[in-house]
Amino acid sequence: GMATLIADGTLPAVTTNPYGMEYIAYRNLSGALVVARRDAQNNTLSTTTAVASITATEFDIWWLLDTLYIVYGAAGGLTVITSTDDGDTWS
Repeated sequence: GMATLIADGTLPAVTTNPYGMEYIAYRNLSGALVVARRDAQNNTLSTTTAVASITATEFDIWWLLDTLYIVYGAAGGLTVITSTDDGDTWS
């Protein structure tokens, strides 16, 4: 297939769910951790901000039992945030 530009950013991490959705987490050029949600036809459906500003140099995203998880390094240690609404909101 052809390469597809998702966004300008760094540190990409990708996960999928059993329903064919793809979630691409990355740090954008403003330093926010964002997640792009794409369907099985490679259409970007939404891009949401998970963390307004991060300094972490690595993070990971995964999907388990209808919940998305992101773990990243913060000043106090490792932080885990979750989304139970398909990546629309994070806490």
